[in-house]
Amino acid sequence: MKHIIYCTVNFLEGLYKYINRPISEWIEDGNNELTIQLYNFIHSPNAIVYTNESLVVKSKTNPNFKKLFKSGKKTEHRSADFDLLISDTSQFFTNITHPSPVFLIDNLESCKEIGHYGALAYTHENINSSSFLFSQSVEHLTKGRIGNWEFIKKYRHPFNSLILADAHILTSKESKENLIGLLLNLLPSKLSIPFDLTIITDRDVKTNKPTNKELEENEILNALSSLPYTINLTIIIDKIHDRNFITNYLWCNSGYGFELVKNGKINRNTHLTFYPITYNDKNTATNIMFFQPALLHEYKNTIVGTPEKMGLLTNVVGNRNNRLLH
Repeated sequence: MKHIIYCTVNFLEGLYKYINRPISEWIEDGNNELTIQLYNFIHSPNAIVYTNESLVVKSKTNPNFKKLFKSGKKTEHRSADFDLLISDTSQFFTNITHPSPVFLIDNLESCKEIGHYGALAYTHENINSSSFLFSQSVEHLTKGRIGNWEFIKKYRHPFNSLILADAHILTSKESKENLIGLLLNLLPSKLSIPFDLTIITDRDVKTNKPTNKELEENEILNALSSLPYTINLTIIIDKIHDRNFITNYLWCNSGYGFELVKNGKINRNTHLTFYPITYNDKNTATNIMFFQPALLHEYKNTIVGTPEKMGLLTNVVGNRNNRLLH
């Protein structure tokens, strides 16, 4: 898995200037760790960097540009892409195929516009929020405590696609209430394109629920109707044992699935782990770089390969399209 980074030369120059400060300024600065993480992210062998200007000249005079440029195919001059990004953002995101690009640019208003298309974008002005790219987290839930899904708002971020896999998430009224609570607190509050939502679940062996997929589809879409954008919903019924959801930039695993709240209280002792797909801790990076694409490959096989009907039972509702599968 390669990380695609759209990075302006002005952003790089500012980052390199910041890094090359006197040691006395580094000692007094609390953002050193984040700066180092960002530098390593851009220069990582797992990153492909698209720039708005050629780096040939700058690589001859600046050792940081030289380090980035000498990696050959790792960098690519794409001024036309950047021109389209600024002049016609909608068309840019219509053409783009990679589901998880990161934008490091030098215009805050452009950052906000890019965010409305479900992509992560940063300038030097909001660079502190880029800690999302490098920070993993664990949420511990204790049975019996008062609670709801509002805690997941802290993980809300710009994204435009989600695949959720949980065998039981549509098998009861309570499970569906948990699904809606999770989605309403996590999905972006604004988006300029339709949102791709795919749910992979199973039937309850005793009740055979869910049985009416069209009804489930209508209930979910009605519950999400307060969101100011279209939801492209696909429901897949198949044997599934995972308890994960994946967005363009985040992977969450739940130890006990997502049916965790009932009557205003936590009903399971469990934990949820959250990893951005860009997380680069040396002890876990290899696992994330392997596991997240492996999950998407498994989900793609399920989404594409599940027959629409099996006897009288419908197994698929929706068009099966999801940007995460590109």
